[in-house]
Amino acid sequence: MLLKNTMNSFTTSTSSVQGRTYVNLMSDAGFKAVYGDKNNKSLLIELLNCFLPQEVKVRDILSYLDREQDPVIDTGKRTYLDLICKGEDGSIFSVEVQQRDEKKIFERCMYYGSDIYRNQLSENEYYTHLKPLYVIGILGTNLTHENESSWDTDKDSR
Repeated sequence: MLLKNTMNSFTTSTSSVQGRTYVNLMSDAGFKAVYGDKNNKSLLIELLNCFLPQEVKVRDILSYLDREQDPVIDTGKRTYLDLICKGEDGSIFSVEVQQRDEKKIFERCMYYGSDIYRNQLSENEYYTHLKPLYVIGILGTNLTHENESSWDTDKDSR
């Protein structure tokens, strides 16, 4: 899982310059309008490749998956993902955008990711059929952590 403060990389307010409108990509609506639109698939591929390690580069998006995840049990928590898609090799990519500080963002992303990962298999399917899942968190604030030396700093935003 990759969680980074990338707010400075994106337009941070909706504005109009010389008759052009710019959308806030750190807002749920702005992010989904741009990257969730199948006509902008090349932009999504570029975004994913910006965060993923070199050996995991995405060449194509085969499908955009349902962002609403129903709970397994009636009393379970329902999840709403910002964006989820499947790559050409079956890998699944989930992107969560969080502009404001949220103390439990790591736990929330782990919860969402575990649900996505578990839902890959049907009854009687083997674990060898599981495909990789990449959860990318694009944060508007720095993620606090007790031991900053354990952070992955190889993929700092540009």
